Amino acid sequence: MWNRPSFICGDYSKQFYLGTFSNKFGLKVVLPEQVPVYISEITPKNLRGRFAAVNQLMICCGASLAYALGTCITWRTLAIVGVTPCLLQLVGLLVIPESPRWLAKIGHSGALEEALQKLRGKETDISEEAADIKDFTEKLQHLPQSKMLDLFQKDYIHAVTVGVGLMVLQQFGGVNAICFYASEIFVSAGFSSGNTGMLAMVAVQIPMTALGVLLLDKAGRRPLLMVSAAGTCLGCLLVGLSFLSKEHHWAKDLNVALALTGILIFSGSFSLGMGGIPWVIMSE
Repeated sequence: MWNRPSFICGDYSKQFYLGTFSNKFGLKVVLPEQVPVYISEITPKNLRGRFAAVNQLMICCGASLAYALGTCITWRTLAIVGVTPCLLQLVGLLVIPESPRWLAKIGHSGALEEALQKLRGKETDISEEAADIKDFTEKLQHLPQSKMLDLFQKDYIHAVTVGVGLMVLQQFGGVNAICFYASEIFVSAGFSSGNTGMLAMVAVQIPMTALGVLLLDKAGRRPLLMVSAAGTCLGCLLVGLSFLSKEHHWAKDLNVALALTGILIFSGSFSLGMGGIPWVIMSE
């Protein structure tokens, strides 16, 4: 009998699982934690939120491109294609400057100014900003050494609850189920193929993420989160109703319409706010 590893990868199941583990370690452990922090530390105050949202836009564009390519090439070819941006990122990480705030924390004042000058441009006067970073870092160093348990003090528990709660709800709100099984959902709902629905989902994600970037500093974080959360709830409800309709043998066209509408509403709403704003709020 075929077992799962041999069926998927033949004699290369160990390499497959190692690659999957390395991929998930980078995507779920390292990059989500470090990238928003690095962005918040290198960007000016007036652009910090927008820069963090642009990070989410780039993630959305990359994922959407992968979805689109996945409709016409095999997963093995797609994995090989994905090596190219990974290599470009690795080369880019070798030349980007270190965070000025981290350099100030470890006492490298000269390297701080050099890194800040690279980030702001050769013609920009960085003296005031560099002084602000040094003053802020010195004030932090004079504060009592904080511990992990300090997060649960009365003064901080509200902020911790908001930050952690948003991240938990972001991941448990159904996004992984929709993203990973969208094609199967479309087929189960009555589509002849999941490719049409996947392309429609891609077409919605990028514009909605771009709209979220534009509205982030104008409309505010909280209103966008409320609209986004309401939209994701509605999308999940419509997807659930589509399968309820199929179970009770209602009109087949109704199943397809509800599934497509639900996934598009969910994807668009998630891209508008819940996808990126929790990372912005965590860094702020």
